[in-house]
Amino acid sequence: MDLNLKITQLKPYNQYVLLETKSQKTYTLVLEFYGVEKPKINDILVLNEKLLDPKFQDYCQPYAFAPFEKSDKIGDESELIGLVCKGKKYILKRIFG
Repeated sequence: MDLNLKITQLKPYNQYVLLETKSQKTYTLVLEFYGVEKPKINDILVLNEKLLDPKFQDYCQPYAFAPFEKSDKIGDESELIGLVCKGKKYILKRIFG
């Protein structure tokens, strides 16, 4: 299930404080973005809830993301996120390495 998370704070070392819009629960994640402008306060991230669960086998911070290309192959839906900033919408893929 995807969750809409509003960026409420930016902390040092790429820590993003995120507010889940429905439950009002707060999360802190270390995120890196490549090939797009870094998200700012009030931007929205749409993440699969697996990425917030420390028990998920692929949970590992920092999470790094880059623009999704049509030719990219994705193994799991949790590897894609949405980003809404400055009225623009992006689909990003998780990158490793």
